[in-house]
Amino acid sequence: MEPSLPTTSDFDRWLPQIHCTQCGYPGCFEYAEAMADGKANINLCPPGESVTLGGLAKLSGCDPINLSSEVGTASKRQYAVVDEPNCTGCTLCIQACPVDAIVGAAKYMHSVIISFCTGCERCLPVCPVDCILLEPTPKADRGSFWKEYTAEEAMSSRERYRLRKLRLSQEAEKNKLQSSTLSTSESSELRDEILEAVSRVRKRRLLLTQKGDND
Repeated sequence: MEPSLPTTSDFDRWLPQIHCTQCGYPGCFEYAEAMADGKANINLCPPGESVTLGGLAKLSGCDPINLSSEVGTASKRQYAVVDEPNCTGCTLCIQACPVDAIVGAAKYMHSVIISFCTGCERCLPVCPVDCILLEPTPKADRGSFWKEYTAEEAMSSRERYRLRKLRLSQEAEKNKLQSSTLSTSESSELRDEILEAVSRVRKRRLLLTQKGDND
């Protein structure tokens, strides 16, 4: 019996779940999916460093390789902080955050839930007033095979990423349904208006015919 091939979940377990997109994919899950499908190399994750490289190599049954020069290098872990007095409440950072670590509402001040922030930096380029800063994460013994992240943090980030994707999918489906319903309603109203106009024309013609007969 031939051994089973590694699955997306197998690859995903070796990724620290930063969702930084340095690998060229929208998130860690999509990168894992591409590796499982044989469409991506295993050396595209800077945050995972040598631990991820070694784990993915072993999983793939190949020798460890160096990190690709095309994806940059690993950086010290940081977390985002909103300069709240300058925040305009545009919600662009909320939309960009892959793990829903930023809270707020339109035209209201936003804040970062530090314990959720992965330091992916995806909120930085979308801020129109540059009011998001990066602060270094306090040094601590992470107690993990990753120097900067624990397995528990990776699991939590993975779940928040999954839930966000599910929420966005449901919202898109809801908006699509509402749009379809609205279009159907508008079409129905237009059809009723046309039928009413046709009815008026027919009545007018009937009255004219009856008047002509009487004359």
